Amino acid sequence: MISTEYLLAHGILALNYYPEDQAVKAFIQGMNDLDESNWNGTFEYLALQLDGYDPDSLGGESLATKKLKRSNSFEMLTIVNTMDYSPDEWSVDERKSYAKKSRAIAPKYAQLNSDASDYEYYGEDIGLSWEKIAESDPNIPDPPSTPLKRENLSGKKVLVIGSIRESVTPYKFAKETAKLLKSPLISVESSVHGPAAGYDIDCLNNVLIDYFVRDIIPQDMTCKP
Repeated sequence: MISTEYLLAHGILALNYYPEDQAVKAFIQGMNDLDESNWNGTFEYLALQLDGYDPDSLGGESLATKKLKRSNSFEMLTIVNTMDYSPDEWSVDERKSYAKKSRAIAPKYAQLNSDASDYEYYGEDIGLSWEKIAESDPNIPDPPSTPLKRENLSGKKVLVIGSIRESVTPYKFAKETAKLLKSPLISVESSVHGPAAGYDIDCLNNVLIDYFVRDIIPQDMTCKP
């Protein structure tokens, strides 16, 4: 079966959300599959999972034998990432400049994100756009065109948690936010994305229980998995 550049590049992107040791293992497996068997199944699996497909429904040799199940998690992720901040569209010259820099910095990855014909489209964004839907619908607030100011209006201490080696939301953002909001910073010695959501780190679980249940504000500290 013929795979697409999108599924290969998107599968690599999905590995950003995995712990580093798992990501490296999966990447090597995917590259070996490509090199030895001309098979993109590993990266396709990762890409479809990131797009909201239930991993347990991806089995089967053909679409006819699969019983695919999919949530709207990827759409929700896209909405959140584009509705909180939606900058003005780039001009054609800006798009060409960015494409040129991208090819120079990461030529192989840029090629994965390009059409096989090497055609590059530089016009206005086309297709489904949550920002444009909001702007055209008077019942939906328009997203801001500049980043929102990070501030805490609750009157209570905000707890900031960040993984030291994470690639999706870099640790430096957690440090900057904690400093800006004068909040306690809980650093986690891992590469896991959203470490608090897993509930599998005892040290972090104790911090969350103190903060949410006992109303105890923690001090800056580092947790180990």
